[in-house]
Amino acid sequence: MKKNRIGTLVFGFFLALSTVFSGGCVVLVSAAAAGGVAYYKGSLTATLPYNVEKVESAVRATLDKDLRFALINSAEDATGAEYTARNSQDEKIVIKLRRVDDAITKIDIRVGVFGDESTSQLILRKIEKRLN
Repeated sequence: MKKNRIGTLVFGFFLALSTVFSGGCVVLVSAAAAGGVAYYKGSLTATLPYNVEKVESAVRATLDKDLRFALINSAEDATGAEYTARNSQDEKIVIKLRRVDDAITKIDIRVGVFGDESTSQLILRKIEKRLN
């Protein structure tokens, strides 16, 4: 487990370093419990220290109960899930989950065509609150 954490932190460091030198538009890179959080090219990506099934449940509850977004489409399988929703401004929200291993899930959140960092952050915070 300790090796995974070090590998994830090293990956996050190199991701941040590569975006500095490539002129990318990373707005946020920080350490999280099991990995990092990055906002890049309109998408917020995070690594969560929970299995994919638990994150799926938190995403559904967040979209439905916390944010009251209209869930348009969802697809789930053993390797991950994808949810498409719309907010009150009729912006398309896409949340993708991918199983990294039995206890780690990668989440990718995109709001609208070009991305919206503050709304993506809000969604992630609500999901993390449901996970804790």
